[in-house]
Amino acid sequence: MTTKIARIQNRYDKLGNQERLRLAVSAIERGDDEELEAIFSTASRKIYRMTDAWITDRYDAIWKISVVYWLFTEELLREREELCHRATIYKFNVDYGDESQRQKLSKVLEIINAMITEHDNLIWAVSEAIRQLAKTVELAPTDLLARASESAKERLNWQRHDYDDQADETILSDMVNKYYQGFAAYWPDAGSDSNFA
Repeated sequence: MTTKIARIQNRYDKLGNQERLRLAVSAIERGDDEELEAIFSTASRKIYRMTDAWITDRYDAIWKISVVYWLFTEELLREREELCHRATIYKFNVDYGDESQRQKLSKVLEIINAMITEHDNLIWAVSEAIRQLAKTVELAPTDLLARASESAKERLNWQRHDYDDQADETILSDMVNKYYQGFAAYWPDAGSDSNFA
């Protein structure tokens, strides 16, 4: 123990936690490693009992993954329902509306249907990411969503639409990878591991 630490140790024994923290910050700012060591070596010691971090970290990850999946897919479904409602209205107007507006309405309907397909594929992509992460962590996909509603778990079976364009297929694959990485970031030791080629 250095002379400085020995000299000031008696003073530091009497410090409260807030005072100790302020002195530690001050020592860090000054680059005074010797005083910083004295501050920490004289801090009170406590023994804690806690649940094994292995299980609590994974329980927390399941909770976070469940909530994020549920909220994200819930929002996508809400938007999809709105688009389906609009598509129904436009289809009615195309079928029974004014002849002069049919071509314009048909084009709008085509765009809306493409947006519905996009929403279906996004729901599929986020569900595929859950399935892939489940393989990585050796759980069933529904286990990763243990804290989600039953309707959210049912979305794991969402069907995707095939794209005519290979570029769109690549984008969809990239989306799965992106969602996988986002979910894997919650899981201990899985954040840097991707099973996608």
